[in-house]
Amino acid sequence: MFQHYFDALTKYARLEGRSTRSAFWYFHLVNLMMHFIIGFIIAFLPSLFMMFSIYLLLTLIPILALGVRRLHDIGKSAWWLFIVLIPFIGYIILFIFLVKKSQAEQNKFDPCRW
Repeated sequence: MFQHYFDALTKYARLEGRSTRSAFWYFHLVNLMMHFIIGFIIAFLPSLFMMFSIYLLLTLIPILALGVRRLHDIGKSAWWLFIVLIPFIGYIILFIFLVKKSQAEQNKFDPCRW
C-alpha cells in the first residue's frame, strides 16, 4: 500500500505510461490518511497550518500525473481530466473512468518496446 504512495511521489513528473487501478486508489488512500494526520496536528497546533499548505502543494503534481497515467491505463487521453470543469456531472464521469478496469491489451499510451 505504501509502496504505491512512494512510487507515485517518485514518478511525479512522468506522464507517459500507465498506472493500475490499485496503484491509483492506494495512493489516494494513503494521501487521505496523511490529510487526517496533518489535520489532527493542526487541531492542536494551529500555527503549523503552513505545513498542510506545503503538503498540498508538494502532492499536487504527483496527483495530476497519477491521474494522467490512470486515464492512459484505460485508453483515455489526459485531456479527460478537464471534464471536472463541468459542474457535478464532470466529477461523476471522471470517477467512472477512474474505477474502470484496466485494459489488458496494449494501447497507444504504452511505452514503446523496441
